[in-house]
Amino acid sequence: MNESKLDLSGPNSFVKPNVLVLGELANAQIIAEQLKAHGLEPVIFANRKTEPFPQLSSFDRFNKLKKLFTDFAESTDGNGMVHPGTDLWAEKPELANIVHSCGLTWIGPSAKTLSVFEHRLQFLLQAEKLGIPNLIVNPEPMHTRREIEAFAARTEDVFPIVLKTAKGGGHLGLLVIHDASTLTNEYPLWIEQLRYHQGEIVLFTEKYLESARLVSVPFARFRDGTIQIFPAVDASLQSKYRKLIEFCPASKIEHSTQILLRKWTRNLATEFQYHGVGAFEFLVDGPQAFLVGGLPRLNTSFHLWEKIAGTNAVSWQLATLTQSTYAPAYFKKLSSVRSSGVSFRIYAENSLSYLPQPGKVFQIQEKREWPHADCEAALHLSYKPGDTVKSTDTGVLGHLYIFGQAQKQSLRKAPNLFRDVWITGSIQTNEHYLVELAKHPWVQEGVFHTGFIDEEFIPSLTPPSELLEQSLSPLGKGSPFQWSTGEQWFKGSGAEVLQRAWTEGPTFWKENGRTGFSGVVGGVPVCAYPLTDRWNVRLGSWFLQVKFPEKMGRGIYSRTGGRIHAILFKKGAIVPAHEPILLVEAFGTLVPYSLPRPSIITLWRAKLDDPISLGQKLADFEWEEGPRQIQTFRDFQKRP
Repeated sequence: MNESKLDLSGPNSFVKPNVLVLGELANAQIIAEQLKAHGLEPVIFANRKTEPFPQLSSFDRFNKLKKLFTDFAESTDGNGMVHPGTDLWAEKPELANIVHSCGLTWIGPSAKTLSVFEHRLQFLLQAEKLGIPNLIVNPEPMHTRREIEAFAARTEDVFPIVLKTAKGGGHLGLLVIHDASTLTNEYPLWIEQLRYHQGEIVLFTEKYLESARLVSVPFARFRDGTIQIFPAVDASLQSKYRKLIEFCPASKIEHSTQILLRKWTRNLATEFQYHGVGAFEFLVDGPQAFLVGGLPRLNTSFHLWEKIAGTNAVSWQLATLTQSTYAPAYFKKLSSVRSSGVSFRIYAENSLSYLPQPGKVFQIQEKREWPHADCEAALHLSYKPGDTVKSTDTGVLGHLYIFGQAQKQSLRKAPNLFRDVWITGSIQTNEHYLVELAKHPWVQEGVFHTGFIDEEFIPSLTPPSELLEQSLSPLGKGSPFQWSTGEQWFKGSGAEVLQRAWTEGPTFWKENGRTGFSGVVGGVPVCAYPLTDRWNVRLGSWFLQVKFPEKMGRGIYSRTGGRIHAILFKKGAIVPAHEPILLVEAFGTLVPYSLPRPSIITLWRAKLDDPISLGQKLADFEWEEGPRQIQTFRDFQKRP
């Protein structure tokens, strides 16, 4: 059956000719293309240019959003629509209310439905009345660590448990408490992070499943109650609760369980009177399944399941806006290779240290599509050369999709396809991490679970030494230098290798008052992007930092770009070993800085709320040699 356009002329149609598309650019472009196929005129406004975690209670932020939609309504004579995209903005009932108040049409479920989904605890308890199980251990909301410790004390064998925010939070709203030490070491930073984004914190606890798989079931529901279920997605390969690799269909789930998940999806969509396209998420452990959440929007990798289904997700969204049931046509499949698909999320981060890496994009070489006889692949990015990945962005650079006849076949294609992806500058990416993950034999065989990456996957730490010597010699020009991956520094020497032939280049340029270069050495693409006192180097898919020993003055250097969230010690104070000294915020995450020995802060080179860049010197310090009273910022606050 061929694709047919939605009839926009009917008396019950609410479709208008202009659509403001929000969300990250990679998905916004896909959505815009599908809107154009229906004769609409999309205008992309990428939310990556604004804060991705809008605290809409802020009067100033509310006014900015109100002005954005008011201006759009005026430019379209009030005949406009707003598509919220695929990020956290799309889940905010406040945003839907602002859109409606401006006389625009919201492409998504109602603000009332969004409110139900946003309050995760009430959402799960309401679903429980339908006989759909969940993992809630204690339905009583908690607010403090003392309440959590008291709950743990009166409950035998409670650890490990999952702490969740009752209201929203995305991947930042979860913390696994493995034992009492987690409450001491990780909980305070996690709570500080949540308070910054949400204000008042309400928590509840869930049982932790060690070997479960995370399955998302997308669906569409019309106003007359008609429901369409789409192929399920396996999103188990996640790290720190962020999805990295997703598979469609979810092939390692028992057939009886798949039938049950589809039944529950129908019951839930009906119970909540859902109108639009969304998804419910379940943890599946063998024959058992548990509801853990819902997405009242297109899930981020919707392009994966729509291709496998041979349909168009936006068509279904537009159809559910009408009073009558309009079932979009399924596409005639272009080939027989789309029976299985896999998507990879490319993040700006140092995956080995879980460090966000905002910064400038200097070079991008990409292929939007790869023609292959036995597979189809496409890359969708949110940035272009010269763009800045801001610390207020989500950190997602884009998505690589691969479709083949089987899951294993798609995974085996990934390393070769990633060789054609080149993103570099003052940022780092997780491409090499994804390649190693795709090549892991357990992943190839589909033997993984939600804790696999954080608990069992061991990636390579450093590039091969011969690759380093061959590729980094232009930096040293015969002198010894040091390089680092994560927190480890290694010595090497670039000597006579300069005389070796370059396949391409080199090209030299000036940045930050220093010289950078790019080219191809021995078949390996290389880019050394100069920072304040070091180079951010990409070798093939590897990222590392290179610095001359004589330039390595003692000090606290930024391991990531971002914003100074908190300075925890005054100048002249003694800092205990491993005690957080300051917190840097990037992509919504708080990164703590500490030192391995007691030390004295002699000078702060940055102040609260300052924007900082990778490699920037933040403070000078001296090692503490003798006894001295420790003075933190709290001690100074108490002084008369």
